[in-house]
This record gives sequence, C-alpha cells and structure tokens, in this order.
Amino acid sequence: EVNLLLHSAPPEIVRFSDDGRLALSIEPSGLYRVRDIESGAFFDFIGKVGGAAIDAAFAPNGSQFLVISPTSLAVFDAMTGTLMHREQREISIKAMTAVRGGQGWLLLESDGRVWYQPSVVSGVDRSPVPTGRTLPADAERLLATEGGTLIAAAGNRIWLYPQRDGSRHELTIGADIDEMQISTSGQALVV
Repeated sequence: EVNLLLHSAPPEIVRFSDDGRLALSIEPSGLYRVRDIESGAFFDFIGKVGGAAIDAAFAPNGSQFLVISPTSLAVFDAMTGTLMHREQREISIKAMTAVRGGQGWLLLESDGRVWYQPSVVSGVDRSPVPTGRTLPADAERLLATEGGTLIAAAGNRIWLYPQRDGSRHELTIGADIDEMQISTSGQALVV
C-alpha cells in the first residue's frame, strides 16, 4: 500500500523519522504536514518560522521536528504541531542532521561552525550551543553517526571526523553529492 502526502502545491522538503513511522512535508507556502505512515493519520501545521523553510529534520525519537528558515529556527512537537522553541535571528545554516542515539540536531553554519540544538523538554527554552567543531566552509551536507562521527560533504568530496580521535579524513568520489544518508544500521553511507 502507498500512502501519499497530498498537498495543494508540491512540497519543497520531505523528511522521514528514523524509524520510518512519520513523514514531514513542507510546501512553499509554509504548510507543514506530518503523517503517521502506518495509520495514515495526518496533521496540518502552518509554519510560523519567518519565511520559506530551508531544511527540516525529525529528532531521533520522532517526537519533535526542527525547521530552519532564513530568519529563525523552530522546534515543533510532531504529534500536536505545538511550537516548543523558537530562535529568532538571521540564520546562516547550510545543513543540519539529527544526532543519532541522542536528543537533538547538529547545525552547520555557512562559516563551517557546528552547533548543537538540543531537543526541547516541555516548557524549557533551549538555544543552540557551539560544539567546538569547525568544518570546511564549503561543506554543504552534514550527517552524524550514532558513534559520534561527523560526515560532511561538498561537491565530490566527503570529510569524516571520528569523535574518538578528532582526526579528519577526506575522500573524493567520481560525482557531485546531491544527497547523503546513513543506513538505519549506521554501517553504510549512501550518496
């Protein structure tokens, strides 16, 4: 059976929770739709994040999702659409990823700095904090493994930053990277 996320306009962003149970799609108008893939139930949310969304991601446990726009970042409850946290500022985030095995997201700024945005505990306002990591300024994609390795990419280059030793490894592949994902097992990188 195929469950469709019906929109009045084609969504610009579609993201799935780590367990594959929830799908988030965002129209250019700011209409957010979260659908429970198993039951087919969906909830519509009108985004109030300061313009068109740049990117979005679920928290690792699927209970929240983060949306970034040019002027803000916002954390929403995935089941109710309740705005749980908003950071109102000029945003220069180029990429973001959920922290696998953790509670929150990593955000990649245009200058290469990496920030940690914790997921939100009911009623507690939590802002992004610096991680101390700086990646190449031309990095456009970002992933994190459950073991803490950061993976960044730009063009046809991939950088690996293992947490255990702080080293950096660079790979060059034969084509530009448009998208990358880590397998559910965390054992394979798909580009």
